[in-house]
Amino acid sequence: PEEEQQQEPQQQEVQEDGCVLLEGRSCFCFGHRNRLRVFAAKVVTHRCTVYFVNAMVVLSCVILMLDVVSLDRKSTKAIALRNLDAATTAIFGVEIILKCIHQGVLFNGPDSYLRNGWNQWDVFVVAISVVVLSIDASHVETFTWLRALRALRGLRILHAATAIEGINVVMKALGKLLPSLINVLWVGLLFYYIFAVLAVALLAGRMHYCAEEGGDYIDPYYVLPQGETITKAWCESSDSKRDGPRTITASHYHSQIGVAVPPYELLTSWTRDLRRFDNVVTALWVLYQMASVELWSDVMFAAQDATKQEQQPIRSANQHIGLFFVLFMFVGSLTVLNLIVGVSINKFHEMREESQGQSPLLSQEQQYWLTVQNLIADTEIEDITVPSNSKFRHFVHKLMYNKVTDAFMMLTILGNMVVMFTAHYNMSSKFEEAIHLTNIVVTAIFFAEMVGKLIAIGFKTYCKNGWNIFDAVITLLSIVSVLITNLSESNVEFLPVLRILRVVRIFRLIPRAQGLRKLLRTLYMSIPAVSNVAFVLLVFMYLWAIVGMNLFGNIRFTDNGSGLNRHANFQHFPVAMITEFRMLSGEDWNDIMLDCMQLENCYKVLRGISVDVPDGDGDVKQVMLEAGQYLDPLDDKDIIEALPRDAWRDECSINPMLAVLYFCIFMLVCTYIMVQLVIGIVLDAIQVQSFLDEMDVGQDNIQDFVSAWLELDPHGTSFIDVKLLTSLLSKVPPPLGVRGVPQENKSVQDIILSVDIPLRRNSMTVHFTEVLHALAGRMMGAEVPEQEECSVYSRLMNKMPKGRPYYTAAHVYAAMAVSSAVRGFLQRKLLSDVWEQLEEEGIVTSSGMSKAVMPSADQLRKSFALLGTLDQGGCACACVKPVHVCVFV
Repeated sequence: PEEEQQQEPQQQEVQEDGCVLLEGRSCFCFGHRNRLRVFAAKVVTHRCTVYFVNAMVVLSCVILMLDVVSLDRKSTKAIALRNLDAATTAIFGVEIILKCIHQGVLFNGPDSYLRNGWNQWDVFVVAISVVVLSIDASHVETFTWLRALRALRGLRILHAATAIEGINVVMKALGKLLPSLINVLWVGLLFYYIFAVLAVALLAGRMHYCAEEGGDYIDPYYVLPQGETITKAWCESSDSKRDGPRTITASHYHSQIGVAVPPYELLTSWTRDLRRFDNVVTALWVLYQMASVELWSDVMFAAQDATKQEQQPIRSANQHIGLFFVLFMFVGSLTVLNLIVGVSINKFHEMREESQGQSPLLSQEQQYWLTVQNLIADTEIEDITVPSNSKFRHFVHKLMYNKVTDAFMMLTILGNMVVMFTAHYNMSSKFEEAIHLTNIVVTAIFFAEMVGKLIAIGFKTYCKNGWNIFDAVITLLSIVSVLITNLSESNVEFLPVLRILRVVRIFRLIPRAQGLRKLLRTLYMSIPAVSNVAFVLLVFMYLWAIVGMNLFGNIRFTDNGSGLNRHANFQHFPVAMITEFRMLSGEDWNDIMLDCMQLENCYKVLRGISVDVPDGDGDVKQVMLEAGQYLDPLDDKDIIEALPRDAWRDECSINPMLAVLYFCIFMLVCTYIMVQLVIGIVLDAIQVQSFLDEMDVGQDNIQDFVSAWLELDPHGTSFIDVKLLTSLLSKVPPPLGVRGVPQENKSVQDIILSVDIPLRRNSMTVHFTEVLHALAGRMMGAEVPEQEECSVYSRLMNKMPKGRPYYTAAHVYAAMAVSSAVRGFLQRKLLSDVWEQLEEEGIVTSSGMSKAVMPSADQLRKSFALLGTLDQGGCACACVKPVHVCVFV
């Protein structure tokens, strides 16, 4: 037993210095008290180490961006990049070793280093980097394409970014979405397979054609007599590599017009179009391209010309095959891709409910009530309180914050838009002068508005509102534009841009346009999620750009205008990123893919040179080559072997299959998943907005309440007198108020007495959030589970005043009603006694219970004065049940 107690436990957690937890024995030899392991744990978990490693990750990504394939490997830049790459690889290697000592490699429990997927990526990337550095050092070019795998190092940026909550949510969403997307892809693949099998059965071997050498498709109508057609054997017999040119002496066209054909020679070649359906794999590849709606009609038109196997296509010989392609586009493109969007939206609903802590057992009323409370928690009013008792500042405040000033500023913005709309090329001097003066006047108005608001509410309060900061930036830029225009003699091209920014102030009209407000509110709700997805998409595009630079950085440009050219290529990182943005929109992505698959005429001669090449007869012939000329790897094999290595450059594809995998996976991940994810987010936001519109109390109702509140609280203090609740409810339309409702006063009393609105500030004021919450709860309040209620309650408490109220507005209104009734009773009692005395003195007489004979004014003045019931203005009001008499003496 003593020996067992002395033995170190195999699984034990020890905390060293209060910060490092060690478990078990890492690498079977480092215990939890081993100094080397404790040191390694402290190093790798230190915050500075994390920052340093992340900085090295960014540096390695920059190195990959600068290390282009065309870079001279002996240049100073290339040597510096290799040394930096070796240094970062060594740092990552040391990090892996320290983490293995700290956590154990694989068999030290669930926290072992290699049991984490990100760590496995790190080991793989470091291993690839070591292999690439070894290849560079040995100058072996066979496996240089492995350099592309170093781009996986960029995933560490994504790993580091997962510390940001939004990015982490996107990665978790992709993880949860992936199984559903895989199911959709399996369903789509099944449909694609069915269409591929049908396409092979209908079009296998029928989409090849005979073309003139160096030219295009040959129409049999112009080269053969009537009744004959071009076959593969006919075409290959006139190939320059076989029997040589064929002499054409007759054609159906010439026989129709009765003209003899001038004999001419024709060189032909049997061409296989890459977009063909000879087997299922190729058919799937072509259908995948068509699903992106890119040149699908060209494939359909080519199929409509197909006749029989190994025969020349004829125009519109098989038109009915077009139905096959239309059906595929409907099923394979529109339906399957929309399934991805539908699955994304469904998963968003599930994740949103989970993230908001809502139970799936909540009723619709409970969900509505929780949603309304969240809306109330997000609602604020602008604080425009005058910071002092200065009469001048109060005057400026009234001048700047009123409906007339707001309308005037909106008219100024609209008028400025109209003036800028009329600007055009080759304007007259008077017209330019008018626009210049308008620019000065509008800028002066904006400046006066900004200064007036600063005087009224002060700088600190002014900066609390985002719209004020927005207006100030636009105003300052306008002032800069005016100053430069008047003080500078040179023509500054960016000045019109500064002036056009004033038009952006038209967005201030958004709160007043209900339809526009809903649309922009939907977009605003989707901005955070779209931004997070955009960041992840940018990282993926970076990875593909680096891989593309290493795989296709030396591919020959083509002259077709839509494939690889100086505008779209992978030679440098910026152009590669622009090319991928272009591919995201589906613009000619398959043409770029086809160019990256080229294996013909792609050896470029770098300088003018003359070489001796053996001919077929055993003699030697001299061949002159010019710089920029391209050679074919097969047809010009003898010439290439005779050239020195520094006289030519290989601009062929490494492997066409790599290009197919690269572009198809890019389109699948970045376009069909990530971009569709953005569409799903926007559609989900629209559905959320529709959900809000279905509620009894929506955002528009809350906006109406805010507008009415600001009329009673123009300084934005968030407090009003409790007696103003009557006016507030009379200004707000239903369901929160009673504007336009019959018997408004009675409805106001019923609402106030039926809700709990706490009293604040010496028990005579009510708070904005509490009033809004109480009125909304009257319409939509529902009992919800405590867990869901607490998540909203904490947000609402941050908006409400501190302290526990003891009385509510209902208490005040009830007291006012009782007080009014008591005063009325006492007044009626007093006036009843007065009336009796007046009757006794004969001043007034009553006839029945419903009418009275009034005395003269002098008699009433004397009587009321004697009784002390006449006020200084000479007015008395007597109410004697059931007769009500008001007398102005």
